[in-house]
Amino acid sequence: MSILMPEKIICAILASGLTTIKAAPAIYLPNVFDTDVFGQSVITKWTTFLTANSIKIAQGFGIDENHLPGWYVISANVAPNEEFIGELVSDDDPTELATTGEVYEGSYSSYSMRVISASNNGDVSMAIEAIARYILFSSRQTLDDTYGFSEMGISATDLDPIYQYLPESLFYRSTVLNFRGLNSWSTSFPIIKSTELFAKFNPNEEFLEV
Repeated sequence: MSILMPEKIICAILASGLTTIKAAPAIYLPNVFDTDVFGQSVITKWTTFLTANSIKIAQGFGIDENHLPGWYVISANVAPNEEFIGELVSDDDPTELATTGEVYEGSYSSYSMRVISASNNGDVSMAIEAIARYILFSSRQTLDDTYGFSEMGISATDLDPIYQYLPESLFYRSTVLNFRGLNSWSTSFPIIKSTELFAKFNPNEEFLEV
């Protein structure tokens, strides 16, 4: 039990999923691109692209035109959703409480985060966004069972140029993730153990050094 930090998890899921797709594109790409609409040649086209190119995966919004095409995982907005204590938290992992004897408090929060698919070509940005969305859709059960990403919704925004790079061509599309996750903490080990020490810290100082 801990404070949920989903950004690293999403980066790892995307990397693992892309590795699987690259190993067997004939199996997975038909699940991404509709051959009835685009024709069978679309599979050959994007297989060739994935073979010739790597997709960079980074955390944060620092899109770098030297690292394209890329997926940029943007930190989640976290909104408190529901709070409870003790025995309700232990339902998520009853063995931990049984072995440690610790008492936990917890809070479910709603998360909203983005995966930006960026490249210097509009078709490429749309294609790699579709691949990212496919990986995330197909990983929902794993994200729920293993990492506690419950009630996940996945959507996408419009394809847009990145205006700060104009007149250069740079396009992005965002995959938007919304889900609930549990944050929990032990009450057996209080953080502030001395109110006298706490009172000595002056919040008006320019910075605190501990």
